[in-house]
Amino acid sequence: GENGRSLILAFAVSLVGRMNVGHEALAYFVFGQQDLFRVGGDQDGSTDLFRSLFLGELSVASRDRKEQLEHSDKLFNKGPLNSLRCTADFSTAANARQERFFLPVGTTWLWNVLSSTITSGEAYGEDQGIKNATGIVAGALSLLVQLESLCPLQVNTGTKLYHLCNVCLFPEEILRDDTIAAYLSLLFSQLYGDPCKELNDSVVVRDFIQECFQHSRLSRAKKTTEDEATDTDPSLAAEKLLLDDEVRALDDFVGDLCESFLEYGGQYVICARFMRFFFRHDFPTKITKSVAEKLLPILNLLSVEDETRDSLQFSLLQSMSGGLPSMDSSSRDSSALLDVFAAALKKVNKLNRQDYFYMLAISFLSRNMASSFQRCECGLEAMKKRLSGVTSAIFHDVVLTSKQLLCDKS
Repeated sequence: GENGRSLILAFAVSLVGRMNVGHEALAYFVFGQQDLFRVGGDQDGSTDLFRSLFLGELSVASRDRKEQLEHSDKLFNKGPLNSLRCTADFSTAANARQERFFLPVGTTWLWNVLSSTITSGEAYGEDQGIKNATGIVAGALSLLVQLESLCPLQVNTGTKLYHLCNVCLFPEEILRDDTIAAYLSLLFSQLYGDPCKELNDSVVVRDFIQECFQHSRLSRAKKTTEDEATDTDPSLAAEKLLLDDEVRALDDFVGDLCESFLEYGGQYVICARFMRFFFRHDFPTKITKSVAEKLLPILNLLSVEDETRDSLQFSLLQSMSGGLPSMDSSSRDSSALLDVFAAALKKVNKLNRQDYFYMLAISFLSRNMASSFQRCECGLEAMKKRLSGVTSAIFHDVVLTSKQLLCDKS
């Protein structure tokens, strides 16, 4: 049945991830099994394109790859051997080891397809190159959807989300494909968008950042400066656990996503959902602040048309670190982030009360005001300055929500 096929597919994907130099013939055999990679909804042969990509990388990508595959085939199929080493006796000198060997691909190899670089496809022409890339991405997504539904791979959720997020950087011709859009939406919901799914929130974000850092190939972080070491703002506590280069890599990645969203991504629901993801309370304040500032002209596009009340509420709750800090010991929000939310409400005329970002900003500002009522007068003074210049309607919403929070906690 379908469960059995998914189990076999999961085993094959896991097996490929464990292969090393010398196992090329085994990998070639696995990718040669058409039925193994065929999923129920694959009517356009996208998984065949996907398999062909890996078969080509193993055999015809270079002369060295072909020689290595032939040597591996002799090792496993009892051919005439010149050597028992796992590597072939190459006829030419290698420029770099990465070009000579395709294996190992690592345990996240299937997810890595989604974070690969797509070129113009000079060998086929740009149109055909995009068409092939679309088919390969669709093939990878269809396999991942099937695996996540029935037999999830043992890969961290944050790692999966990072690679899935990279699809938003692909050319628009790929993002607008209906099949890819459907797979992306389904896979994102499987990983993150289900209110009933239990997630260790801080671990998800931490794994996301670490995978982003590893993928960026940045150097090791420098030591933190004295100014950073002496910063006692509790809202920055989570950031102190991150390396400087990790935050820098994440900032670069998010910057690319913002540019893509501004250029064309804003019209696609999946891109809006991913940009919302960076408003999670576990992300460094610098990142959340950067997203809000860069998307300032089109913050209204973070709203999703016909979104259900439960889905919107779930998305908003994921961004809040808790209720009132005095009641549940949750961390308070940084003044820098509160300033960004207040400034956005003053500058963006397109926002209305039904928009995601409007409700998010009101939630943060109301939480801070209610907390200040309980704790210190200085917080109220800061809040008064922060809200100076907002419309009477916005001020009314902040005060009313703050009052509701205080009544609920009393």
